[in-house]
Amino acid sequence: MIMKSLFIIILCFLFTSCSENQYRIFTLPEETPVSGVDYPYELFMNYPWSIDIIDDKLLLFATKGDYFMRIVDANNGKEIKQIGLFGGGPKEFVRRTGRLRSAERGGQSVRWGKNGKDVYVYDEAKMYLRTYSWHEILNAEELPEAKTINLKGNEKNILFGKVLNQDYFVGSVVVGMPHPIIILDKELNTIGNMGNIPDKDHQSEALVTYGGSVSSYGNKFVSTMASFGYIACYEQQADGTCKILWDACAEQPIYKKDQLDLTLLKLGFADVKMTKNYIFCSYFGQKYDRDNRKNIKPRNMLVFDHQGNLLKNLRSERSLARFTVSEDEKTIYAATEEPEVAIIRFDISNILK
Repeated sequence: MIMKSLFIIILCFLFTSCSENQYRIFTLPEETPVSGVDYPYELFMNYPWSIDIIDDKLLLFATKGDYFMRIVDANNGKEIKQIGLFGGGPKEFVRRTGRLRSAERGGQSVRWGKNGKDVYVYDEAKMYLRTYSWHEILNAEELPEAKTINLKGNEKNILFGKVLNQDYFVGSVVVGMPHPIIILDKELNTIGNMGNIPDKDHQSEALVTYGGSVSSYGNKFVSTMASFGYIACYEQQADGTCKILWDACAEQPIYKKDQLDLTLLKLGFADVKMTKNYIFCSYFGQKYDRDNRKNIKPRNMLVFDHQGNLLKNLRSERSLARFTVSEDEKTIYAATEEPEVAIIRFDISNILK
């Protein structure tokens, strides 16, 4: 088993080889204005940590309030239910604190996707994966105590994760590994660690500035960075190994010791969703300015195809950091903060053809 895992890790490193220190720079196309439409029902809510769509239901994950999950009808915006209490009990969810990892730290719980009838939620503070059926979330009065799988190795800090084919997971790791992408098997054993940034001269096991989001579709997945405009697309092989298909940057990376120099680089991607034909990314494209930080919001949605071609640069007057996309790729559902926290819809049926 150890030899097999070692073999897979070596293959992952070989598959992720690219031209060192040189990255393809993507050029933003002309902006296409899009307008977000509000639902008739008002939702009294805090800004969600993530938003996903299952069938015709929006599943929102909160960081504040009484409940962790909120289910909303995607057709009319009416709230269906709230479920999953915050707290320290076996049936409850840890509230996100934003502090760096320590032995006593708080954490967050993040949805890792759906596989058949199962919905996976990763509890970062307790470092285990919970499994629920979608039927339980949708119909139970309260969530039962879930089946859990513990992450192997407590030195790793994984922020986001998604389901891959053949019982694997991909995650964005910010502490404890030399590269920012981690591949896990169904028992949460580490199978591979990859990522072309940082390069070999700037590798560190503190990957705070390299953190971001991941999304998957079938046997492909995409990884983006929040502090820097980097995106990479991978394909999973039958044996669990992953090869890079393409990657691109908004600008060349600039380093300060072993971290990205955030004072000189533009902020990157707030969220990413991979669908059957496209990759959608909410994008800042601005340098961080402490004096103007309230106005630094992602208002652009970049749309790539699976081959890495940047097809559209959608521009919204309202922020759209966290979002999801309908299965038919005709509607974007986004959480906005302007003028107040709400879910808005973008009809893109005539934009992507």
